Amino acid sequence: MNDYDIWRFGIKRRTFIKSMLVLTGAAATVSTSGCADYPEAEGDFAFLDDKTHAVIKSFSERIIPKGGAFPEGAEDIEVTDFFDKLVGAQPPEIQKNMRSGIMLLEHAPIFLMFKFKRFTQLTDDEKDQYLKKWEGSGVALFRGVFKGFKNICTLGFFSNEKVWKYIGYDGPPI
Repeated sequence: MNDYDIWRFGIKRRTFIKSMLVLTGAAATVSTSGCADYPEAEGDFAFLDDKTHAVIKSFSERIIPKGGAFPEGAEDIEVTDFFDKLVGAQPPEIQKNMRSGIMLLEHAPIFLMFKFKRFTQLTDDEKDQYLKKWEGSGVALFRGVFKGFKNICTLGFFSNEKVWKYIGYDGPPI
């Protein structure tokens, strides 16, 4: 058990998750500056709206940046569209949980970094620092959301034919 293990205080997981969602809502209320400044997402989406599209787009671009390990990045490969299609095909309960995770990711900088900004308003360096906190968090919820979103984004990236040439994959055998 590490110093950051909240479960040792007798807090139940369900209580913690509900509390975090309430606190996220409070943070969203406090950080209302620029609430209407989400760019309009182009295209027809099964799951994402303008706000959630902006969050997943920002997340995926930090996880798979253009010019990183590959010349193309998440934006070039349309990873956000893949995320939308995959989650949009899931049952409503899964979609509800995913939406809660996206909102937590968007509004938690106030708690993890003490910044009155949303995730989408952070600089690239701040986003990287913030995501490292999620990835290495002592809170399983943060790690789980990070890992789940990262897995979906990397699946979307590597399943695109444009990336196959960089990994030596010729496509499925006929």
